[in-house]
Amino acid sequence: MPRGKAMVWFGVLAVLCLLVGAAAVRFRRAYRRLVDAPVTPRPQHEELSLYEVAFLHGQGWRVVLTALSAMMLGGRLTAYGKEVTITDPVPRDEVEADVIKVIGLAPRRRVWDRMHRLGESASVDAVGDRLAGQGLVGSPTRCRAADAAFTNLLVWLWCTVVFALVAAVFAALGDRAALIALAVAVPALAGGFLAQRHSEKWDPGVTEAGRRAMVPDRNRDGDRLVPRTNDALSSYDVRCLERVVYDGVLTGSLDRLHDALIAPPETWDDPPGLGGL
Repeated sequence: MPRGKAMVWFGVLAVLCLLVGAAAVRFRRAYRRLVDAPVTPRPQHEELSLYEVAFLHGQGWRVVLTALSAMMLGGRLTAYGKEVTITDPVPRDEVEADVIKVIGLAPRRRVWDRMHRLGESASVDAVGDRLAGQGLVGSPTRCRAADAAFTNLLVWLWCTVVFALVAAVFAALGDRAALIALAVAVPALAGGFLAQRHSEKWDPGVTEAGRRAMVPDRNRDGDRLVPRTNDALSSYDVRCLERVVYDGVLTGSLDRLHDALIAPPETWDDPPGLGGL
């Protein structure tokens, strides 16, 4: 067996085993941080905040919609066409501070491109992590860390699978070094796949306790109650905000914001027909 060829096989194998091992350790740590996170049950009569209700009903995206809607209903944000403008740069809470930071004070177009970033901002994650600490949802930050670690582990596992397949081909052709590398790669693969066996067991969504907390209180007219807002709103605007918080629907006073947040359909130019028509 040529020494140079053996060094290539074992060198690649050593690198892959180290990467798979490191990725497996990272994933297991992220998974344990997620499932072993301490939970303190929420006091039975403690009211949910506006953003907590929004998160329970629609995760971070709903929190951002709620903040934008509340700012518009409070006269601190305007929307015309596809342009959103923040008219009051003073935030009333941490979520609004992130909204102002990401959107900026100048008239902003294509706000829909920034919604994902807002939905994973520190202030929105704090809302979700607070609810997770009370056992109502899965922690958004811990779930994303577990997702990232799991994806990294899968990448290196499949790289090792490809290496093992190549080694199997060379081993079948009589390459002894490839046979030895294959024999070592198989246990490494087994250990890696064993490490990710819990990959489907975490859920960033609402728990059973969270679903019980989602049942809204209602007023005498049967309308769902909206927690306290930063601005004094008319009864009509409160109903508009209610649809946002509970249903994710922007209507009434929020029609213009709805239009500004919807990305236009992709344009497609019809190619010319025969004869260049």
